[in-house]
Amino acid sequence: MDELLESGWDIKTESPDRVVMIKKDFGAVVPHILILVFLGWWLLLIPNVLYAAYKYTNSPQRIIRKN
Repeated sequence: MDELLESGWDIKTESPDRVVMIKKDFGAVVPHILILVFLGWWLLLIPNVLYAAYKYTNSPQRIIRKN
């Protein structure tokens, strides 16, 4: 579990029999590139920022470790 904490995972909940860990990210590179290509620089990268914020808040990776 220490290795997961060092690699950026956070403990969401902890109980005597299990630990739930999450890792948030800003989305994959390919969707960011596609948003940039199709919506262009003329929107001042606002769609990319909105996509990153959405991915960070709504789709964290989750691991459940049982003791």
